[in-house]
Amino acid sequence: MKKTGLISNFLSKTLIVTLTLITLGMTNKVNVEGKVFEIIEQKVAVGDKHSLAIKKDGTLWTWGGNYFGQLGDNTKIDKKTPVKVMSSAISVYASSDTSFVIKSDNSLWAFGYNNGNVGDGTVGIRTKPIKILNDVVSVFPGIMATFAIKQDKTLWVWGFNSEGELGDGTKVKKLKPFKLMDNVVSAAIGIFYGFAVKTDGSLWAWGNNEHGNLGDGTKINSTKPIKIMDDVSSVYANNWSNFAIKKDGTLWAWGRNNDFQLGDGTQIDKLKPVKIMSDIDLVVPCTYSTFAIKEDGSMFAWGRTGSYKILKNFTNLNEKIPKRVTDDFVMVKDISNHGLAIKKDGSLYAWGKNSNGQVGNNSIIECKSLVRIMTQGSIDVNLK
Repeated sequence: MKKTGLISNFLSKTLIVTLTLITLGMTNKVNVEGKVFEIIEQKVAVGDKHSLAIKKDGTLWTWGGNYFGQLGDNTKIDKKTPVKVMSSAISVYASSDTSFVIKSDNSLWAFGYNNGNVGDGTVGIRTKPIKILNDVVSVFPGIMATFAIKQDKTLWVWGFNSEGELGDGTKVKKLKPFKLMDNVVSAAIGIFYGFAVKTDGSLWAWGNNEHGNLGDGTKINSTKPIKIMDDVSSVYANNWSNFAIKKDGTLWAWGRNNDFQLGDGTQIDKLKPVKIMSDIDLVVPCTYSTFAIKEDGSMFAWGRTGSYKILKNFTNLNEKIPKRVTDDFVMVKDISNHGLAIKKDGSLYAWGKNSNGQVGNNSIIECKSLVRIMTQGSIDVNLK
């Protein structure tokens, strides 16, 4: 399987789900004001056709498509059930066909497709984990570029840079991580653009601005960071749609809105942030939809939610505004063709297309209902 015509191929597929993480406090157990959902968010990840999960004992398990070595088991053979890849893992992340893991010593490891986004100074497939950086607390994988925040709150970036998504004022690819900013507590990466939140609450954006995704009121690209808004605690991005949680718990959204994924009841792109909800702890933007978790632990979803009939009886293909999801689950990860959900009891469920075994139920038949992949207590949900 070859990747050619990179930009046109990725834009036509729009398959990447960039799952971001609140990183205030810069500790191994990342949280905001003692909330637990940020911790849960790190334990599972989905790529285009592969899945990853960290069990309570710190072992990393992967399954699904492996054509670029994205499972990390030193083969390119698909796996229809989870296989153990490494130990001492505390956080896992995925882009389309690349995987990243933070270990308990805060070292960052990567494997899978590599056009410079792995960050080891080379290009080419990596079928087993390779160490990239030390002192890392969170990672933000994009289509062809990657961001990482270190324990000292510095933001490091690397990879493809055709639209200025690395924010260094150039469009030159960088094969190894370099420091872009200081005093960063949260970051996000979309399709050829990025964000950072600084310790003073200011939100900065750079890169491609085709759908107003930078949030500055224009559609003008910028290869350097520009200030967007203040009083922000965390930022999230997926494809061209973007979200920020302010310090007062309000959720703001901007960018592409063709599937109601911004949650404001329209399909009109927003060039500047608009307020969506209050009392929000965490946002999980997925390919065509969005999830949010409120301070009381309740979960809401909006956008193209047709597949979430498995979680609650959503009656519409598209939900225009946020709608409450079943209380059985504490976290959902979804991409355009499959998803994972963690129940409160620590069990892991999957659903969706299954051509490469990405559901993990020892089959390649599509699953239109929830399938349990890991039993009760497998995933550390750390509920308080």
